[in-house]
Amino acid sequence: MKRTLIISFILFFSLNCFSQQTDTLLARLITNLRTFYEMNPDEKCYAHLDKSFYQPGETVFLKAYLTLNNGFSTLSNVLYTDMSDAGGRLLHKAMWNTENGMANASIFLPDTLSTGLYRIRCYSLWMLNQPHTINDQYIFVQGRKDQSKSYITTPGALQAKFFPEGGQLIQNVVNRVAFRVHDAHQLQPVGAKAVLIDEAGSTIAEPLVFENGIGLVEFTPMAGKKYRLQITSDKIAGQQFSLPPASSMGINLKAENLSPTKVFIQANATDQFIDQNKTVYMLAQQNGKTVALQQLNLADMQNATVINKKNLQQGMMQVTLFSEQLQPLTERWIWVQLPSTGSLELNTSSLSFTPKSKNTFSISFTGVDTPQLSVSVVPADLPTYSFINTPDIQTYQMLHSNETGPHFVLPSLQKIKAEDYSKFIDAVTLTMQPSRFNWQQIKKGTLEPLTYFFETAISLRGMVKKDKERMEFDSSKIDLITKAADSSTIFSASRIDERGAFAVNDLHFSKFASVSGLATTKEKKRRKVEFDLLPSYIDTLQGPLSKPNYQPVYTVNTAPKAINETFVKYYSVADIGKELQEIVVKGKTKQERYIDSLNKALSSESFRTSEFTRVPDTNFTYISFAQLFEQEFFGFRFNTGYDRVAGMDGSASTGMASADVVSYYLNEVPIDATELNFINPADVVLIKVNRNANLHLGVMGPGPSVLIYTKNKRGSGRFGLSTSYITGYSIPLLFRSPEYSSADTIKSEDRRTTLLWQPQVQFGADGKAVINFFNNSYTTRYKIIIQGIDKKGNIYFIEKTVE
Repeated sequence: MKRTLIISFILFFSLNCFSQQTDTLLARLITNLRTFYEMNPDEKCYAHLDKSFYQPGETVFLKAYLTLNNGFSTLSNVLYTDMSDAGGRLLHKAMWNTENGMANASIFLPDTLSTGLYRIRCYSLWMLNQPHTINDQYIFVQGRKDQSKSYITTPGALQAKFFPEGGQLIQNVVNRVAFRVHDAHQLQPVGAKAVLIDEAGSTIAEPLVFENGIGLVEFTPMAGKKYRLQITSDKIAGQQFSLPPASSMGINLKAENLSPTKVFIQANATDQFIDQNKTVYMLAQQNGKTVALQQLNLADMQNATVINKKNLQQGMMQVTLFSEQLQPLTERWIWVQLPSTGSLELNTSSLSFTPKSKNTFSISFTGVDTPQLSVSVVPADLPTYSFINTPDIQTYQMLHSNETGPHFVLPSLQKIKAEDYSKFIDAVTLTMQPSRFNWQQIKKGTLEPLTYFFETAISLRGMVKKDKERMEFDSSKIDLITKAADSSTIFSASRIDERGAFAVNDLHFSKFASVSGLATTKEKKRRKVEFDLLPSYIDTLQGPLSKPNYQPVYTVNTAPKAINETFVKYYSVADIGKELQEIVVKGKTKQERYIDSLNKALSSESFRTSEFTRVPDTNFTYISFAQLFEQEFFGFRFNTGYDRVAGMDGSASTGMASADVVSYYLNEVPIDATELNFINPADVVLIKVNRNANLHLGVMGPGPSVLIYTKNKRGSGRFGLSTSYITGYSIPLLFRSPEYSSADTIKSEDRRTTLLWQPQVQFGADGKAVINFFNNSYTTRYKIIIQGIDKKGNIYFIEKTVE
């Protein structure tokens, strides 16, 4: 007969209540657990993309949020992004500097990209020690040849996986079982219903919740009975999946997490188990901190406890039951949701859909800790495909970043019904494998060796080569001169150890830098030395990368929907279907071919197009860049501050400034106009000028731009010193929205698919932020997405369609 267990709640149980031997083992376990987390901090990085659907030639704008234990990370100050196709072919890599745990970034999509899903990853070097924390975002690129097509997935055979609460089904006690239902490509059935039935087909239980292919069912398995989960929908005729058999010997762990202030924990065991395990120990921990420790005397009918949430952090909590010998018996992960200390409100009442109209909306914040936010506005009638997996910040921080097991698709929690939300989160966490360690490892106090380290800035590491005089390295040093792409110079020094190794940390520069060195021996003699710089991570990142875990199969929809017709009419790239028309073959001079080849060799794709391109005449000796520029581009003339150039707007070369401030790029790194004084004219090999504000809208942005390329000197550096080169931070392209203030600009066609990208939101003293953007020529529905986080880890997410 089943033994009746009476619940008694014990709020606190000190270590002194345990036996002396158990006391010592528990203390060691708790200490080792804390040490593990201190030595293995869990950084996470979420990337908010401006949208998930792109065309070749567009730019992906993103903001990265780097966090540690909910708040912004203070460990890593360097982030990496990479992009690959379905085969893992590396298409982009870049390194970015973070500020206060955040970074702005951009990825240019080449015109040659074919239709398909592409994976974008954002991570710190430290996160490579725990690859499950890396944020995978998938975007869909619609190639130039496929603009008129739309795509669908073909549902495959369903699979079901079961996750009993506590690890196994136990006979004759109440059990909860979470389950995932999906096809071979991790896509969930649409409009499906689930029911638990027995072998006779009788209904045993309806799910407590079933959303996005994830569900939770509660029932009491009886000895000798078999149970199945039945899935039905318009396309599925009662497909059934067998649950694992229930055991007559065991214990499970039930958690009630619906209360806003408490978590109730209950251990349910069979009589046979209690006969052999009269006492068990419950340990709950968050990020290595033990938040509850409780002895449960099953034989005395004490099998439950309660944990007060006021002592907890928001995030995952692990609850584990141990035997008296401290062998782990079963465990349960719980998401702890604390009341938010702030709220956001989006006001869109004044938006207009008039072509090219100026629009204003506001975001109001009420609370204590003002969040860091990023905002995007896109046309709501862009194609949306269900197989594009782009998790929002809430889903990533809560779920995806904690999943060490197989990949699953869950882009958002926004459509979960409010009354089902807590139960759904409980179901999801039951299906996850968040543990980063095993308890045997913790008991022994062993730590796995780490491959990667924290980066607070760019580091130089290298080896000095011994010369013929057998230079002694210990007590020697090397003086390094690091000259960045913008001509700034950093002087640093490092001791050389007995192996000839040296290292310099905390460097900051963009694009690339040349590094030269001069050594001082322990006899204080200065001498030139040869040295090799060890490649940094960004320089060693080569393809192919591991193939993406997410590989959905999609095909062309033979009956395209109206939404794709709208896309082709209003948003698709220009001149579709005209690739073979109006081709004019024109011979180029030798000088023009030379300029084309030089432009291709020096410029990246996003900067390649320009209105004027010149190679400086080597027969002239210029004394300044201004003299070189005005000679090569006759009719253009700088003003005294270099921030404006006469003649760019068609005005006479009178020295008067043009209406737009000029943007300058040195080797594609934005520089201030005053830095033109420091450019050696003899180093300039190519100059490109854009007068038109929309030559590459969203990349160059509105306003004139001057791009300057200088010699990339390899080999000997200054004064004949040995020189090496190292990659620096990438510079994010600024999103620039057109400003339609004149009749000429209003007449031009605007087919932008990102209407606004604002990576920072500034709130006023009244807690209100006002956002402005201009509509394109056609959009009549806006999708506004706001994402962010505050310093305490509170997550903010709003998605709203306005029409």
